Amino acid sequence: MPQLKPAVKHKKSIFATEGISRMFWLLALGWSLVVGGSLAWNLNLVKDYVVDEALIQARATFERDLVFRRWNAGHGGVYVPITETTQSNPYLEHIPDRDVTTTSGKRLTLINPAYMTRQVHEMMAKQAGGTRGHITSLKPIRASNKADAWETASLRKFNQGVSEVFSLEKMDDGREYFRYMHKLVIEKPCLKCHAAQGYKPGDIRGGISVSIPVAARKGVMDKEMRNLTYGHGILWLAGLGIIFVTGRRQKRKDAEIRESEARFRLLLDSTAEAIYGIDAQGNCTFANPACLKMLGYDVGEVLGKDTHALFHHSLPDGSPYPVEACPIAGALQQGEGRHGVDEMMWRKDGTGFLVEFWSYPVFDQGKLTGAVVTFLDISERKQAQHALNKRMDELERFQQAAISREFRMKELMDELAALKGEKNTGGHSGS
Repeated sequence: MPQLKPAVKHKKSIFATEGISRMFWLLALGWSLVVGGSLAWNLNLVKDYVVDEALIQARATFERDLVFRRWNAGHGGVYVPITETTQSNPYLEHIPDRDVTTTSGKRLTLINPAYMTRQVHEMMAKQAGGTRGHITSLKPIRASNKADAWETASLRKFNQGVSEVFSLEKMDDGREYFRYMHKLVIEKPCLKCHAAQGYKPGDIRGGISVSIPVAARKGVMDKEMRNLTYGHGILWLAGLGIIFVTGRRQKRKDAEIRESEARFRLLLDSTAEAIYGIDAQGNCTFANPACLKMLGYDVGEVLGKDTHALFHHSLPDGSPYPVEACPIAGALQQGEGRHGVDEMMWRKDGTGFLVEFWSYPVFDQGKLTGAVVTFLDISERKQAQHALNKRMDELERFQQAAISREFRMKELMDELAALKGEKNTGGHSGS
């Protein structure tokens, strides 16, 4: 019988065409989710950056106002010349020295922290950028310091333990602002103006709100978000292209593998020799119809099963056959081909038959992954050999018997000739 090549290599297709199509559609969906998630995350980062930048500016503005107020309050207020824009504060009439005149005759008026802060905020609003500031409380002394709806909600949160509030809001001019508000706590110098209202140190007086226009920042943000969207779109399309090109190649490769498998299967199904394959652990990976027919099994009964334990488990006398001593398994144990005769294979029904086998290892990229075993039922050959030997023995006995008869015949002929000679000699003497 022609021997199989020792290095049998076979790759089984993992997916059918439909399976590959499904896999690459899932990859496309996964890629879309990854790119979409990245885009959403980066867009949120841009938005957070705009908010964080505005928050830093708003906090800095509040801290500046707070430092100026403390400086003013620490001096008990400051005196400035009375002008058209800086008039005497009517809410400080209870202070005896609200207005004073210098020795040179210049009239001065007392500016408290609130008055100073309000003037600073008015100057801020006139500068480029239009940042607004507002000092307010739930109990304002000055009517123009009354809180709007957003500030009122923020002030109430201060009474609940919150220190600062911020959000993006539209204001009365229709523009969007980043609004920030931080609570103001009564300190001891503040009592000069606010003791009459019943405040004590540590009480929440109100808060300072800062409103920063976000149109310019949003313009930069929108541009950055467009760039991110375009970039992720290009990345998404490129990834899809790679996925589908790879998918087409894999389909072609799979078709080639399946075609090769079909040819291999046709060869296995059409050959009269029994052929089966085992993995590195000795479990069955395939078996052709001739193998299944000889052993009396269905394919589902052998696939994945230990072939030695299933149908090569015992010696001809019925005693256990250790796998370590099995020459068929030697292809796995030694990584080299084996050939032998008079090995016993056992059918499903428990009967056995003698075989001649060839077992060769299978390598994949230099790694031993299993073996392919071919065997022939030699029972009839053994019977024919036995019958032939018996006939030869009979012929040999017949030949020996014929030779013995021929030898005996010769002896008898010699004896007969001798008797005839004696008779003739005796006749002459009597005459």
